[in-house]
Amino acid sequence: MIDSVIFDMDGLMFDTERMWATFWEPALAALGLEYKEGLAEAERGTAGETSRNIVRQFYGEDCDANAIIDSLHRVADEEFQKPVPKKPGLDELLAWVDKYCEAVKPYITNTTAFLRDAQKAGKSILFEAQLGALRDLDYGIYPYTTSSNSVAAYAPVGSGLPTAKLDEVVGVVKAYSSCVGEGPFVCEMFGEEGQKLRDAGAEYGAKTGRPRRVGPIDLVATRYGVEVQGATNIALTKLDILSYMDKIPVCAHYELDGQQTDEFPFPVCLQDAKPVIEYVDGWKCDISKVRSWDELPENARNYVEYVERAIGCHIGYVSVGAERDSLIIR
Repeated sequence: MIDSVIFDMDGLMFDTERMWATFWEPALAALGLEYKEGLAEAERGTAGETSRNIVRQFYGEDCDANAIIDSLHRVADEEFQKPVPKKPGLDELLAWVDKYCEAVKPYITNTTAFLRDAQKAGKSILFEAQLGALRDLDYGIYPYTTSSNSVAAYAPVGSGLPTAKLDEVVGVVKAYSSCVGEGPFVCEMFGEEGQKLRDAGAEYGAKTGRPRRVGPIDLVATRYGVEVQGATNIALTKLDILSYMDKIPVCAHYELDGQQTDEFPFPVCLQDAKPVIEYVDGWKCDISKVRSWDELPENARNYVEYVERAIGCHIGYVSVGAERDSLIIR
């Protein structure tokens, strides 16, 4: 059970051949079919920006099919400065449905029944999320959020098994901060300092190549994320990226209205928050081949333990590289 999802069937079939599926999530899902005519070429060229602009158009609009299609034409004309082909008729839509129906059938099931049977059989069920707490519609930095709830508590509901009780929540935390898109980013680094971290972490869009915003780990935001996610364990990733630093900056607190605080402020106040930076000693050596906790340099262990104390949650996993075995289990 997934709310408000659009399938790009051409893209879905192409990616399924590579064991992958892409989903589009504007609020158009009430249509049940994606209006793909005329936008397909543009989407393939600038999918990220197209998606964002279309989402902006549709949020808040009534789910009226004609109004949405008219909006699609308006958006397409504005974004790509060329007319959109004529609207598809019923025959074209039915032919499109017939083309893809059989291909999609094997991947469609009653997820509630499927998961309930697994639950009754005593099987372990793993829910995997993509977006962090600050992109949650209710607990994130609105309006710079996604359109749904991304906190762990919602996983059973969104997956079709609302009766599931989560017994472990593993939060994924990067050893420094990065941000895609707009919105407040209290600990953002700029200039040469930011560029060095961006290059070290290869913080560029996988498809677009656009540079991501980067900064030191934000302990205030991370602690808040741990709390709203109900995290019981943390996987700290990309620790190896910090190996070039003599002193590692950490956003330990915020300053708001002249007062130091450890509480994550209401989103509207974030633009006025300033980072309070502390520094910890670096380790200045390559740790990408390390595979056990004891093999890590003392200062690397100190950094992990410092973060652990600050966020109030055990760090059970430490990643030192992109390889599957580059994971240290504490």
